[in-house]
Amino acid sequence: MTDFTGGPGFDAFVATALLTLVVIGLSWSVTRELRKARVNAPQDDAADAADGSAAAPETGVAESTVEIEDEDGDTRA
Repeated sequence: MTDFTGGPGFDAFVATALLTLVVIGLSWSVTRELRKARVNAPQDDAADAADGSAAAPETGVAESTVEIEDEDGDTRA
């Protein structure tokens, strides 16, 4: 018969516990930062409106410069 010495052991328990604590800490930090951003965002918009320097919001989408040719030979941007 083979000798069964047990499961992964204490080292695996410690590694799992540390990983759990790291994930909880990161989640707490991200939640705190998102809450700050949500609270401060309206104040920033109000300050821009008061300055009169409110720029057009960026959509983050680049304009397409690629022309696509369909089956009929028509091109479109």
